[in-house]
Amino acid sequence: MQEPSLKVGMTTLKRIPRRKGVEEREFSAEEVCKTFLDHCQKENPKTNALVRINEQSLQRARKIDEGKLTKGSLLGVP
Repeated sequence: MQEPSLKVGMTTLKRIPRRKGVEEREFSAEEVCKTFLDHCQKENPKTNALVRINEQSLQRARKIDEGKLTKGSLLGVP
């Protein structure tokens, strides 16, 4: 797994490389999810763009990392 410094570029990393990084365990789906949730929490007061954040997203990310969720082309991509 990558160090937290990856968080800096995670939100600008394109969808396919991010998914591949999760598949190849360069970083975890949970790490990707946490990074985006943190980013949303930080930026939303400025933009007021989000109506609702799925509270189950971290649970789903953990299931992806544990291999319990394996179907879907966007696994690990918030």
